[in-house]
Amino acid sequence: MIYNNVEYVGVPLDVIIRKFRQEKDAAKVVYERMEDVCSQFVSYLCDFPHDISEQKRHLYSILRDEFRYIADNVRDRVLRSIDDWLKDPASSRVKPSEVLMELIKATTKTEAARPLDGFLASVTLTQFRAKFSDVVRRAAAEVFTASDLDAATKRELDKLAFALVKSDRGSDLRTGLVFGGFAKADMFPTLRYMEIDGIYFDELKILSTNEIDIDRKRTRAAVVPFAQKEMVERFMFGLDSELEGEIRSFVRSVAHDVVEVAATSLDQAAAAAIRRKVNDQFKSLVDKLKESSRQDLLDIVYFMSKKELADIAHALVELTSQKRRFSTDDETVGGPIDVAIITKNEGLIWIQRKHYFNSDINGGFVARTRSN
Repeated sequence: MIYNNVEYVGVPLDVIIRKFRQEKDAAKVVYERMEDVCSQFVSYLCDFPHDISEQKRHLYSILRDEFRYIADNVRDRVLRSIDDWLKDPASSRVKPSEVLMELIKATTKTEAARPLDGFLASVTLTQFRAKFSDVVRRAAAEVFTASDLDAATKRELDKLAFALVKSDRGSDLRTGLVFGGFAKADMFPTLRYMEIDGIYFDELKILSTNEIDIDRKRTRAAVVPFAQKEMVERFMFGLDSELEGEIRSFVRSVAHDVVEVAATSLDQAAAAAIRRKVNDQFKSLVDKLKESSRQDLLDIVYFMSKKELADIAHALVELTSQKRRFSTDDETVGGPIDVAIITKNEGLIWIQRKHYFNSDINGGFVARTRSN
């Protein structure tokens, strides 16, 4: 399964997946473990023919959005400075070019502090400039005014672009890949999933890789949402990550206000200790409640029939779709829902599947699929 960005180097991922499957089937490749499928597909993506222009297009989209964010912050800072100056002419006014340089350096420092482990470890800034400086210039020229882009600023933008590429923070163009089912040696199902965010210098940027391996002793059942997660999280935990974040912020704010009221009788170390204790206690409580709710659900899932599992999967996706439809959020989930069950004996069985055509008037398709 794939989610978010469904293209890789300008090619729809479903085309690449079919090609990979056909080549492996023709070579009669047998996978011992699910992780073998995953690693071989990653290698296939790295070796997949592509032009440098596709890498540049991917990077350009990332840089343009990041530069726009910085430009918006520069504008806000300058407008606040003008407002302050109008109220008090004696106050100093900031220069847009200085604010821009300050924000670029601050963002670079933040991204450089969180490098993706092992990614582009041998690539230098000089090598990056030689290959991608034209992309940085093009994205900068679209967002910033020419007067702001002196030689020093351009050099700093190169550093920022390099830090962004090496950072473990994914862009909006990242792709989720989900591998699930049984390999030859698997008695129970395995779910392996990862997020990728482009390819640079022939290295695939893999943001994260996770695996759930069902067995008899440790993990007996799992419910794992991808992409749009909030409704599944509410179903499992009683609250989603966004709501939890809002409550956490409220608790931090209350703790801060209480400490401020008692500031006269507390030294700085004691105040910090109180805030930390409140935050830790709140996190412990939420984690305990979430784990209890999750475990109750998984105990039920473990004993569900295959038909019931299919029904609950469909219901969770439909719930997310309806919530998005009747709210101000973007409708990122919707339309007919595909549901499949994978078992050791029967393989992949479609419970519900949509087609972009009417199968009743496409006898050739039905004949081909039956023969396969």
